[in-house]
Amino acid sequence: MFTVLVVSCRLKGSKMLKSLFFLLMLCSVTAYAKTYDLTLSPCDLGTNCKKCYEVVKVSYSVDMVKEQVTVSGKSIEGKDINEINDKCKMIDANNWSCDSVFITTQAKGGVVTIVNKKNSSLAAGKKEVCMVR
Repeated sequence: MFTVLVVSCRLKGSKMLKSLFFLLMLCSVTAYAKTYDLTLSPCDLGTNCKKCYEVVKVSYSVDMVKEQVTVSGKSIEGKDINEINDKCKMIDANNWSCDSVFITTQAKGGVVTIVNKKNSSLAAGKKEVCMVR
């Protein structure tokens, strides 16, 4: 980033200001937003995620400026998912935790894991959510 700033400063007048503005906008977006793509599947509880059903692909978009995570993708029924999860604790784009009805999704050092909630209706139905790799 420092090298780019030095090069930008060599430009003259309004061209320098436009370049600097663009650079700052680019840096602010990349520093505060990150997307994690996950493939999740409901599985029978106690099968070590071996007996699973439909697969759902979702993206968790972390926005540090708004301090929120947006979950998007398609549901099992094929409906669009685009929900803001406001039950998140955020340290940075690589370290955060969000609660939902069935699971807690966590990122530690950029590695995402899920923890199933034991008192959810999914668990009562002898199911759990698993990440498919």
